[in-house]
Amino acid sequence: MINVRMSFIIGLGIPTSFVIASLTTPFSLKNGSRVTSWEKANRIYNKIIHFFMN
Repeated sequence: MINVRMSFIIGLGIPTSFVIASLTTPFSLKNGSRVTSWEKANRIYNKIIHFFMN
């Protein structure tokens, strides 16, 4: 039963993410818009992951 639920969630989540990404991409790719750097978020994410792995 859990496999069916996970398949259903993933099956709905992937198309939804593509729809949302396609709706928000034109706003983030305007000429002269500031590019967002994900370096700080990646460092925080890595610290959290390594904390729980150790």
